[in-house]
Amino acid sequence: MKINKFLNIKSLAILALSLVMLVACNDDDDLGTDADKIVAKIFDFTGPTLVNLDEVIEFSVSPRSGSTFVWEVTGAEMQVIEGATHKINVNYNQIGLATISVYEVTINGKTSETSTQNVDVLQLCDWSVEMNDTYKDNWNGAELQITFDGAVDLPPVVMALTNDDAGYKLENFSAPVGYEMTVTFVSGDYDNEIYYTIFDGSGNEVYSVGDNTYTITPPAGVIYTTTVVCP
Repeated sequence: MKINKFLNIKSLAILALSLVMLVACNDDDDLGTDADKIVAKIFDFTGPTLVNLDEVIEFSVSPRSGSTFVWEVTGAEMQVIEGATHKINVNYNQIGLATISVYEVTINGKTSETSTQNVDVLQLCDWSVEMNDTYKDNWNGAELQITFDGAVDLPPVVMALTNDDAGYKLENFSAPVGYEMTVTFVSGDYDNEIYYTIFDGSGNEVYSVGDNTYTITPPAGVIYTTTVVCP
Protein backbone atom coordinates (compact mmCIF):
# COMPACT_ATOMS: atom_id res chain seq x y z
CA MET A 1 0.00 0.00 0.00
CA LYS A 2 2.78 2.41 0.91
CA ILE A 3 4.53 1.65 -2.37
CA ASN A 4 1.36 2.29 -4.40
CA LYS A 5 0.72 5.52 -2.49
CA PHE A 6 4.27 6.68 -3.18
CA LEU A 7 3.94 5.88 -6.89
CA ASN A 8 0.64 7.75 -7.11
CA ILE A 9 2.16 10.86 -5.50
CA LYS A 10 5.17 10.66 -7.82
CA SER A 11 2.91 10.31 -10.87
CA LEU A 12 0.86 13.32 -9.84
CA ALA A 13 4.04 15.39 -9.36
CA ILE A 14 5.32 14.45 -12.82
CA LEU A 15 1.93 15.30 -14.35
CA ALA A 16 1.86 18.70 -12.63
CA LEU A 17 5.40 19.49 -13.80
CA SER A 18 4.48 18.52 -17.37
CA LEU A 19 1.48 20.85 -17.31
CA VAL A 20 3.64 23.75 -16.07
CA MET A 21 6.19 23.15 -18.84
CA LEU A 22 3.43 22.94 -21.46
CA VAL A 23 1.94 26.26 -20.38
CA ALA A 24 5.38 27.90 -20.39
CA CYS A 25 6.10 26.64 -23.89
CA ASN A 26 2.75 27.88 -25.12
CA ASP A 27 3.50 31.34 -23.66
CA ASP A 28 6.88 31.47 -25.41
CA ASP A 29 5.31 30.49 -28.72
CA ASP A 30 2.59 33.13 -28.45
CA LEU A 31 4.30 35.72 -30.66
CA GLY A 32 1.21 37.86 -30.79
CA THR A 33 1.25 38.32 -27.02
CA ASP A 34 5.00 39.16 -26.99
CA ALA A 35 4.66 41.47 -29.98
CA ASP A 36 1.98 43.47 -28.17
CA LYS A 37 4.60 44.37 -25.55
CA ILE A 38 6.96 46.03 -28.07
CA VAL A 39 7.20 49.83 -27.85
CA ALA A 40 8.22 51.59 -31.06
CA LYS A 41 11.20 53.85 -30.41
CA ILE A 42 14.36 54.95 -32.23
CA PHE A 43 17.63 54.09 -30.46
CA ASP A 44 21.20 55.28 -31.22
CA PHE A 45 20.44 57.58 -34.17
CA THR A 46 23.99 58.07 -35.46
CA GLY A 47 25.40 60.38 -38.13
CA PRO A 48 27.39 63.61 -38.60
CA THR A 49 26.14 67.18 -38.22
CA LEU A 50 28.81 68.78 -40.46
CA VAL A 51 30.08 67.31 -43.75
CA ASN A 52 32.04 68.25 -46.83
CA LEU A 53 30.36 68.65 -50.20
CA ASP A 54 30.20 65.35 -52.18
CA GLU A 55 30.95 63.19 -49.13
CA VAL A 56 28.98 59.94 -48.78
CA ILE A 57 28.43 59.06 -45.11
CA GLU A 58 26.32 56.46 -43.31
CA PHE A 59 23.42 57.16 -40.97
CA SER A 60 22.14 54.35 -38.75
CA VAL A 61 19.91 53.35 -35.83
CA SER A 62 19.93 50.25 -33.64
CA PRO A 63 18.26 47.36 -35.51
CA ARG A 64 15.37 45.35 -34.04
CA SER A 65 14.13 41.96 -35.21
CA GLY A 66 10.90 42.27 -37.18
CA SER A 67 11.03 46.07 -37.39
CA THR A 68 11.27 48.21 -40.52
CA PHE A 69 12.84 51.66 -40.47
CA VAL A 70 11.55 54.34 -42.84
CA TRP A 71 13.96 57.11 -43.86
CA GLU A 72 13.51 60.49 -45.51
CA VAL A 73 16.31 62.76 -46.76
CA THR A 74 16.01 66.35 -47.97
CA GLY A 75 18.85 68.49 -49.31
CA ALA A 76 20.93 65.41 -50.18
CA GLU A 77 20.67 62.06 -51.96
CA MET A 78 19.62 58.94 -50.03
CA GLN A 79 21.31 55.68 -51.03
CA VAL A 80 19.53 52.55 -49.80
CA ILE A 81 21.69 49.75 -48.37
CA GLU A 82 20.38 46.42 -49.65
CA GLY A 83 19.15 44.01 -47.00
CA ALA A 84 19.12 46.56 -44.16
CA THR A 85 16.54 49.20 -43.31
CA HIS A 86 18.25 50.37 -40.10
CA LYS A 87 20.96 52.23 -42.02
CA ILE A 88 21.42 54.28 -45.20
CA ASN A 89 24.16 56.12 -47.02
CA VAL A 90 23.71 59.81 -47.77
CA ASN A 91 25.45 61.61 -50.64
CA TYR A 92 25.77 65.29 -49.75
CA ASN A 93 25.69 66.68 -53.27
CA GLN A 94 24.68 70.29 -52.60
CA ILE A 95 25.82 73.03 -50.25
CA GLY A 96 23.37 74.07 -47.55
CA LEU A 97 21.27 72.30 -44.94
CA ALA A 98 20.34 68.63 -45.28
CA THR A 99 17.76 66.91 -43.08
CA ILE A 100 17.77 63.20 -42.22
CA SER A 101 14.63 61.66 -40.66
CA VAL A 102 13.71 58.12 -39.60
CA TYR A 103 10.90 56.29 -37.82
CA GLU A 104 10.32 52.66 -36.85
CA VAL A 105 7.42 50.35 -37.75
CA THR A 106 7.47 47.37 -35.37
CA ILE A 107 6.40 43.78 -35.99
CA ASN A 108 3.04 44.56 -34.36
CA GLY A 109 2.44 47.57 -36.62
CA LYS A 110 3.24 50.25 -34.05
CA THR A 111 4.95 53.41 -35.32
CA SER A 112 7.54 55.42 -33.41
CA GLU A 113 7.94 59.17 -33.32
CA THR A 114 10.15 60.53 -36.10
CA SER A 115 13.76 61.34 -35.18
CA THR A 116 15.40 64.10 -37.22
CA GLN A 117 18.95 65.41 -37.54
CA ASN A 118 20.12 68.46 -39.46
CA VAL A 119 23.43 68.33 -41.33
CA ASP A 120 25.34 71.40 -42.52
CA VAL A 121 26.97 70.79 -45.91
CA LEU A 122 29.98 72.98 -46.69
CA GLN A 123 32.61 72.99 -49.38
CA LEU A 124 35.87 72.45 -47.54
CA CYS A 125 39.49 72.44 -48.64
CA ASP A 126 42.69 71.59 -46.80
CA TRP A 127 44.94 74.43 -45.68
CA SER A 128 48.09 73.74 -43.68
CA VAL A 129 50.53 75.26 -41.22
CA GLU A 130 54.21 74.35 -41.00
CA MET A 131 55.27 74.90 -37.39
CA ASN A 132 58.86 75.02 -36.12
CA ASP A 133 60.68 75.52 -32.83
CA THR A 134 64.41 76.28 -32.93
CA TYR A 135 65.02 74.78 -29.48
CA LYS A 136 63.30 71.55 -30.65
CA ASP A 137 60.84 71.42 -27.78
CA ASN A 138 57.29 72.83 -27.53
CA TRP A 139 55.82 76.29 -28.08
CA ASN A 140 55.80 77.03 -24.33
CA GLY A 141 52.19 78.19 -24.14
CA ALA A 142 52.05 79.94 -27.52
CA GLU A 143 49.50 78.81 -30.09
CA LEU A 144 47.73 79.65 -33.33
CA GLN A 145 43.96 80.12 -33.23
CA ILE A 146 42.04 79.90 -36.52
CA THR A 147 38.42 81.06 -36.55
CA PHE A 148 35.74 81.18 -39.26
CA ASP A 149 32.85 83.59 -39.73
CA GLY A 150 29.98 82.42 -41.93
CA ALA A 151 26.49 80.94 -42.06
CA VAL A 152 27.34 78.06 -39.70
CA ASP A 153 29.03 78.44 -36.31
CA LEU A 154 32.25 76.43 -36.50
CA PRO A 155 34.60 75.62 -33.62
CA PRO A 156 38.04 77.28 -33.77
CA VAL A 157 41.11 75.35 -34.85
CA VAL A 158 43.96 75.54 -32.33
CA MET A 159 47.53 74.54 -33.21
CA ALA A 160 50.81 74.39 -31.28
CA LEU A 161 53.93 72.28 -31.08
CA THR A 162 54.34 69.78 -28.22
CA ASN A 163 57.44 68.00 -26.97
CA ASP A 164 56.44 64.94 -29.01
CA ASP A 165 56.80 66.98 -32.22
CA ALA A 166 60.55 67.50 -31.62
CA GLY A 167 60.47 71.01 -33.02
CA TYR A 168 58.57 70.43 -36.29
CA LYS A 169 55.08 69.61 -37.51
CA LEU A 170 53.05 70.11 -40.69
CA GLU A 171 49.36 70.15 -39.75
CA ASN A 172 46.32 70.37 -42.03
CA PHE A 173 42.98 71.97 -41.25
CA SER A 174 39.70 72.26 -43.17
CA ALA A 175 38.59 75.72 -44.32
CA PRO A 176 35.05 76.37 -45.69
CA VAL A 177 34.67 78.22 -48.99
CA GLY A 178 33.26 81.75 -48.70
CA TYR A 179 33.90 82.09 -44.96
CA GLU A 180 36.01 84.84 -43.43
CA MET A 181 39.04 83.20 -41.83
CA THR A 182 41.11 84.86 -39.12
CA VAL A 183 44.43 83.55 -37.81
CA THR A 184 45.60 84.81 -34.41
CA PHE A 185 48.96 84.17 -32.75
CA VAL A 186 48.74 83.88 -28.96
CA SER A 187 52.07 84.66 -27.29
CA GLY A 188 53.78 82.32 -24.84
CA ASP A 189 57.29 82.07 -23.39
CA TYR A 190 60.38 82.10 -25.64
CA ASP A 191 58.46 83.24 -28.73
CA ASN A 192 61.77 83.96 -30.49
CA GLU A 193 62.20 80.17 -30.85
CA ILE A 194 59.02 79.99 -32.96
CA TYR A 195 58.62 80.30 -36.71
CA TYR A 196 55.79 79.12 -38.94
CA THR A 197 54.31 79.29 -42.44
CA ILE A 198 50.66 79.13 -43.58
CA PHE A 199 49.71 77.51 -46.91
CA ASP A 200 46.36 77.89 -48.70
CA GLY A 201 44.23 75.18 -50.33
CA SER A 202 46.43 75.23 -53.44
CA GLY A 203 49.63 74.82 -51.44
CA ASN A 204 50.69 78.44 -51.90
CA GLU A 205 52.46 80.24 -49.06
CA VAL A 206 50.23 83.05 -47.77
CA TYR A 207 52.01 84.03 -44.55
CA SER A 208 55.39 83.31 -42.96
CA VAL A 209 57.23 84.69 -39.95
CA GLY A 210 60.41 83.99 -37.98
CA ASP A 211 63.48 81.85 -38.57
CA ASN A 212 65.91 79.62 -36.68
CA THR A 213 68.25 82.40 -35.51
CA TYR A 214 66.37 83.38 -32.30
CA THR A 215 66.44 87.00 -33.58
CA ILE A 216 62.82 87.34 -34.76
CA THR A 217 59.80 87.24 -32.46
CA PRO A 218 56.45 86.52 -34.16
CA PRO A 219 53.93 89.31 -33.49
CA ALA A 220 51.01 88.52 -31.20
CA GLY A 221 47.40 89.14 -32.19
CA VAL A 222 45.63 88.82 -35.54
CA ILE A 223 48.26 88.06 -38.17
CA TYR A 224 46.22 86.97 -41.22
CA THR A 225 42.66 87.31 -42.54
CA THR A 226 41.09 86.21 -45.82
CA THR A 227 37.93 85.00 -47.51
CA VAL A 228 38.47 81.29 -48.11
CA VAL A 229 38.74 80.18 -51.73
CA CYS A 230 39.32 76.55 -52.68
CA PRO A 231 41.09 75.41 -55.86
